[in-house]
Amino acid sequence: MTVSESPGSRRRDRAASLRPLLRRDRLLDLMASRLDRTATVITAGAGFGKSTLIAQTIDDPVTADRVRYVTHRIGPTDLDGADLAASLANQI
Repeated sequence: MTVSESPGSRRRDRAASLRPLLRRDRLLDLMASRLDRTATVITAGAGFGKSTLIAQTIDDPVTADRVRYVTHRIGPTDLDGADLAASLANQI
């Protein structure tokens, strides 16, 4: 594993985006191998680095030109599967 600079995000504070992040090569390789799939779902508890992994995958030179992504923050209206499906469909 190596340390890299944060890929940054429009949602993040500029100072926070400059913090060095742990580059998890095994997970980035796994993400690269999944880019030909229709969908990949990433789940884990708070603080496990899901958003960071996605941001690094989007910014990784190996995968950057192949990444198509949709992110969705689950909320109370998503308890209804139809609402969740409609929200995702609108983003696609």
